[in-house]
Amino acid sequence: MAKNELVSLALLYDQPKHAYAINSIIKDIGLEHWAHLSRASIYSTLLRLQKQGCVKVTSAKVGRTPPRKIYAITAKGRKRLHDEQVAALRATVEPDSLFPLGTTFLFGMPPTEARAHCKARITDLKSILSHLDEEHDSYEGCEMEVALMVIRAARKHIHVEIESTRELMNLLRRRPRYYDDLLAGMKEHYKY
Repeated sequence: MAKNELVSLALLYDQPKHAYAINSIIKDIGLEHWAHLSRASIYSTLLRLQKQGCVKVTSAKVGRTPPRKIYAITAKGRKRLHDEQVAALRATVEPDSLFPLGTTFLFGMPPTEARAHCKARITDLKSILSHLDEEHDSYEGCEMEVALMVIRAARKHIHVEIESTRELMNLLRRRPRYYDDLLAGMKEHYKY
């Protein structure tokens, strides 16, 4: 399950909501930053969950506004949410992170270009870290212990990502032909 589906089902768990309310909650708790959820992706996720029978949709008119679609979790959606919560709690790696994969296959990219991209990545990660620090400060002193715990874990993860990126930059600085040598070794080993 994609994180959008997990979040959407979880936010429908207590009561039905319209998509705007779901997006407001996502924004209010900062998920669009550290979980990289977008408003557009939530709408498409809700449609997909409806087609899969995990949510049902009704329509409600509030005041003079046009009718809104109201989404409610179904029994199938609750089961799926539970299964995904278990999987998320037991996950030991981030399955959708391209950085480890990308660092494995930098064949053909000049080391100076790779280092420049790494430097830009560090800048992006520091920006995310800054936002997480602001989020953490905004929750300090309130009853959002889980939010604080998650933000602290995300901050630690960002620090590890920055350090890993610096290690790659240092490797490419020390051994600019590293990937050329790696590719040559693979050709020799696999005889292709």
